[in-house]
Amino acid sequence: LVSNGELFQTSPLGNAEIGHLVVDELGVACPCGSHGCLEAVCSGPGLSNLAAAMFPEWEGKAGGKLVPEEITSAYLEGDRLGIDVMTRYVSCLAKGLGTVMTLLHPDRIVLGGGLGSFVIEHFSDELHTKVQELTYAPFRSNVSIHEWAVKEGAVSVGAILFAVGQLQAGDC
Repeated sequence: LVSNGELFQTSPLGNAEIGHLVVDELGVACPCGSHGCLEAVCSGPGLSNLAAAMFPEWEGKAGGKLVPEEITSAYLEGDRLGIDVMTRYVSCLAKGLGTVMTLLHPDRIVLGGGLGSFVIEHFSDELHTKVQELTYAPFRSNVSIHEWAVKEGAVSVGAILFAVGQLQAGDC
């Protein structure tokens, strides 16, 4: 969470950990110890876990869990399982983003990573509509969801930008 050009610090334990909002009743396990967290469902590994929870019989080409590329390919090919998993994924993402909009009323939400790019490309209108529906009514007109140009390196680039800011502020 960035506010006025600075990382918004909410707690010494973490900063606006929206990845740990519970958004899915399937209860996919999260490394934090909870179940159904946004991060556990709507990250690359989360998409694989979501598919495994929804369709345990559906195996990837390598014999284990499906990787995100297999799921998104299945969606693009019109495979019913791929469509069902991606539909649930977008619904869970919308729940999390609607909660963020309601709690924090940000100017914009930026999705990073390869999966974020896929969602923007294939579900932008649907995601925007669902997030508006799940956002506190006076804040709905402010829903603005964008793709971050940094795809797979989003986390690394974010960490580097944070570290540079800390160095410039003399906090390191």
